[in-house]
Amino acid sequence: MLDTSTAKTKFLAFIVTLGIFTYIRRLAYALSTGYPIALSDPLFKSSRYGTVFATLMPIFIVASVYVNAFFSFGYTMFD
Repeated sequence: MLDTSTAKTKFLAFIVTLGIFTYIRRLAYALSTGYPIALSDPLFKSSRYGTVFATLMPIFIVASVYVNAFFSFGYTMFD
């Protein structure tokens, strides 16, 4: 989307990115009518405060993302 909008308007990609970000943020504000949306799902709370193998869940998530990135960037070829 950014490639076509920057090519048609001759704006810098950074300016287009800021514009799209502002539009999406205001759309989210309008859809939520200005009130925060509380996430009361127990699964969400367990992913923040739970443990896996006696390790806090955020540390487990970061470690799994790191391992996946290490193997995908190290052993695969992206075009």
